[in-house]
Amino acid sequence: MISCSHHNTTSGIYALRCSESGRCYVGRSCAIGTRVMAHIYILRNGTHDNKALQADFVKYGESTFDYVVLKELINYSKEAMLDEEKKHIDSFDFKMLYNARKSSNVGAYADEITEETRVKQSVRQLGDKNHFHGKKHSEETLEKMRAARAALPKFKCQYCSFEGLASTMALHVKKHNSTKE
Repeated sequence: MISCSHHNTTSGIYALRCSESGRCYVGRSCAIGTRVMAHIYILRNGTHDNKALQADFVKYGESTFDYVVLKELINYSKEAMLDEEKKHIDSFDFKMLYNARKSSNVGAYADEITEETRVKQSVRQLGDKNHFHGKKHSEETLEKMRAARAALPKFKCQYCSFEGLASTMALHVKKHNSTKE
């Protein structure tokens, strides 16, 4: 089982590796441990967007996966992080990567989406255009959702008493990092 708690707040470039296939996924994050655990959670659920990574996770098992911090980055701009990630991607034989693109210039940062795009995306989901419009979850489904959420791994913040899911921890840690500057 992968343990990432010591890298929850480490910023930089990481590689998620499969020892059986020899392939890896190179990524960037402002909270590497949290990001890797988010990958693992999605892989465990069988819903990762990267089909090759998901297939190897199913085929070889979680125990064959680990991660390594390729480069720790402190106080880097988003552009510099993108450049560093691209350098690391370029340093590998692309056939041995799970990455879908050689270039990481496709922004994965939510704040790179323009307000205009956000509004368009929102409008496309309004009212009867929304697949869940007019529907409600049954009490049984709500209970299953509560139980699934309760079973998710929790992370503790090293700066305060906050305890949360991988998906919220990165935002929480970012608040601490912004108050340090």
